[in-house]
Amino acid sequence: MIASAGSLAEQVQIVSRDIESICSSVSSSRSLVVSIAEAAARHFPDKSALVFGEGTIQRLECEELELDATVTWQERVFHVKVFGHGHYETQGQGHSWCCHGNCLRIRTFVTFPRHNRGDVLRSGESLGAYDLLTSPNNKYIAIMQFDGNFVIYARCMPNPWGEGATWATNTCERGQYPHTLKLQEDGNMLLTDATGQRMWQSRTAGRGTAPFRLCMQDNGTLALYDAGERAIWDHGDGWHPGFHDEVGSDEDHDYEDYGDEDGGAEEFE
Repeated sequence: MIASAGSLAEQVQIVSRDIESICSSVSSSRSLVVSIAEAAARHFPDKSALVFGEGTIQRLECEELELDATVTWQERVFHVKVFGHGHYETQGQGHSWCCHGNCLRIRTFVTFPRHNRGDVLRSGESLGAYDLLTSPNNKYIAIMQFDGNFVIYARCMPNPWGEGATWATNTCERGQYPHTLKLQEDGNMLLTDATGQRMWQSRTAGRGTAPFRLCMQDNGTLALYDAGERAIWDHGDGWHPGFHDEVGSDEDHDYEDYGDEDGGAEEFE
């Protein structure tokens, strides 16, 4: 396996030789893109690979790029990229592109996550761009997207083409990349952009007893629990009305910075 190579340059040289061999032996564009993607995956087992013909991919963003090559086959141009995480959108499910690696595919949009944090985010922890939570049954994920939107998707793992979004913070294209969702020590979930500007929050500060856990559950519900295993927020209902009666009245807490008076989450203009 190429992992024994002494340097990244040696890895690139070896995969380049493989690509040349593939180009001289295949008879269809489908065989070309699949074979090159598989070769790249063998040589870079911990990375993602994408092979595509000119004009078949749009909105491509790759981070931690390790291989960026262009090959010509039967007078057609194909691009080969090996990277850590990123996303792209295809022009359809044609035969001129192929990806390899841990990816989430919703219709024609494909995302390669950075870190899968399991099903729980704990007090003081954060999700950065391309980080996600996954339900234990692998049917639901909650991902901090590159565009600033924090989104729950249904049945996108292991089903290769998921059903789509079930909930979002509606913060797409707001603020500066990269964005962060943090579960604060006080129980509030806060989404900020690269400058620290607040984009969205759950308005749950001071509700319940620390430490807190944000859980992506098997039924598709994203729920926030306190130390007493009491649910104080979920993505369907917002914070639970009346829960504060167990920990003190609204007068006991200053919510000036945490949303409007009717409860639930808040977006910032």
